Amino acid sequence: MVSPKGTLAIDGYSLVYDGYRLEAKDDYFSAVTEISVWQDGRFAARLEAEQRWHPNMLYPELKDAFLRAKAASGSSPESARAAVQEVFGVIDSLEGRAGREVKTPSTEVAIHRSVSLAHPARFGEDFYVTPLGVDPFTGRANFRVFVNPMVNFLWIGGIILVIGAHLSVLPDRRERARLAAAMVLEDRAAA
Repeated sequence: MVSPKGTLAIDGYSLVYDGYRLEAKDDYFSAVTEISVWQDGRFAARLEAEQRWHPNMLYPELKDAFLRAKAASGSSPESARAAVQEVFGVIDSLEGRAGREVKTPSTEVAIHRSVSLAHPARFGEDFYVTPLGVDPFTGRANFRVFVNPMVNFLWIGGIILVIGAHLSVLPDRRERARLAAAMVLEDRAAA
C-alpha cells in the first residue's frame, strides 16, 4: 500500500502518488488517484487512474446515501469527500447484514505513451497504472503498474498491413496491358 505523496520505482520510471479525490457521478462513486510519472529523472506525465464502484440501488439506504453524495459533488471538495465516505459507511453496514457485496467495482486505467524520439530506448513504450484498492478514509492505495515496451509498433504494423493490402489490390502495368490485349481479342471475336 502506498500513502499519498509516496513513491514507487519500476524500470527507470518513478511514480509519485500525489493524492486522491472522492467523487459521485452518474451511476457510480469513485476514488480518483492523481499520479505524477517521472521517466529517467524527468517529468513525463500527470495521470489519473480511477477505481469505481456501482452501488446496488435495490437497498433504499444505499440509494439515499448515494444520491446525497451526488448532490454534494457540486459543493466543496471536503463536503463531497465526507458524503462519499458516508456511502462507504452505509456499504460496510449493508454488506455485514446482507452477507454479500452491495457494490460492483470497476477501474479506469491510466496510460502514458512514450513516443518521444529524445529517448530512443523508450520509443513505443506504454506505462499503465491501475488502482487495485483505495482506502476512502486514509487514501492509501495499491497499484498494478506495467511497462510494456514496443506496444506502439503493433499500431504501426497494422497501418503497414492496411497500406500493403491496398497496394496489392491495385493492378500493375503488365496486368493492364494483358487486360487491354484481351479486350481487343474479345472485340475481334464479337465482330
